[in-house]
Amino acid sequence: MRLLLLLLVALAGCAGPNLDVDPFLILGTGETEFVPLTGAVDDLPIAFGIQGGEHVWGAVRATGMDWTNLTIIWELLDADDDPVTGTTTIRQSLSHCTRSDGGCEGGMGEIVAVTVILDDANAVRGDELTMVVTASDEDGREATASSQIRPVLEIDTN
Repeated sequence: MRLLLLLLVALAGCAGPNLDVDPFLILGTGETEFVPLTGAVDDLPIAFGIQGGEHVWGAVRATGMDWTNLTIIWELLDADDDPVTGTTTIRQSLSHCTRSDGGCEGGMGEIVAVTVILDDANAVRGDELTMVVTASDEDGREATASSQIRPVLEIDTN
């Protein structure tokens, strides 16, 4: 009986997508966990992939759409709103947002460790760029969010 009760409590915490609100996204970064972007210019370290590519880590939280099957497009734009690299497009199911921080709400999904590809990291290193993320589900619900980032070689922790 106790095991059944624990199972019911666990399942109650895994609500599906919240479709009762307008679609919106919260942008973040992070290789292992969601770190929200601040809304100011965030320094994102340039990561070097095992196949020789360069990228920054993207993350997003979504609600108001069916995040069990989203198409998400990541773009990086310069100060003139021109693309500085090709788009990164993924189609996937997000995970239940289960963190207890203030930005995680019931019915919200999240994904971390998205490799937002940099075609030429040297050309944009230190530049202020706009990260634009658009997500859409199969029923036409869509949201777009953007934030200012700066790709850097490493983060100064002093």
